[in-house]
Amino acid sequence: MVEHEFLTPKECAEYRRCSERNQDRERAEGRGPPYVRDGRRILYPRADVDRYLAAHRYPGELRDGSEASEGTTQGPALRRSAPRRNARQ
Repeated sequence: MVEHEFLTPKECAEYRRCSERNQDRERAEGRGPPYVRDGRRILYPRADVDRYLAAHRYPGELRDGSEASEGTTQGPALRRSAPRRNARQ
């Protein structure tokens, strides 16, 4: 595969290992990696996709008990919803 500065939606989905449909939905909802619209074409700058993935990386512990490599981040904050109430109360 030739390395390009910009990825097509199909290439970006393959790179992220997600479906194109999921990526389309994220784009429509204002989530997902930054993109460029050139007329009708949508392109994803590879550097921005890499930054997006790095920003969503969670720290972890490796099988040998050591910490994950440097540069790991906390990842996005988890949203907590209000506890559900039982509808039959």
